[in-house]
Amino acid sequence: MTALLNLGLMYCEGKGVQKDTKKGFGFIQKAALLNDPTAQFNLGVIYGKGELVSKDQEKSIEWITKSADQRFVRAQLYLGLIYGQGKIVKQNPEKAERYIKAACQNHSQEACDIVNSIDSEP
Repeated sequence: MTALLNLGLMYCEGKGVQKDTKKGFGFIQKAALLNDPTAQFNLGVIYGKGELVSKDQEKSIEWITKSADQRFVRAQLYLGLIYGQGKIVKQNPEKAERYIKAACQNHSQEACDIVNSIDSEP
């Protein structure tokens, strides 16, 4: 799965191969469908940015959530932040806290700093 993701990223960026974003997206998508959490996160980011495919925030959140559910720290932190901000998705402080705390438990210093700042608020 990691090889598929890496190959996809290489094609998307044109590193070591001729750039082919369609082929690259296909490899990333295959890795995501095989439950690779890093690929799922990357696929979610791709949908969120709308650079290789049409922008689709619903698919973006779906893929990033799948990644976070597999304890991928970057996905957990990302979801915690967006649920806290409420710009991309409807603000949900409970989900924000749950994802940020999960990222902290998975050794994200940034997430732990956020948890500590929330816990120290009066």
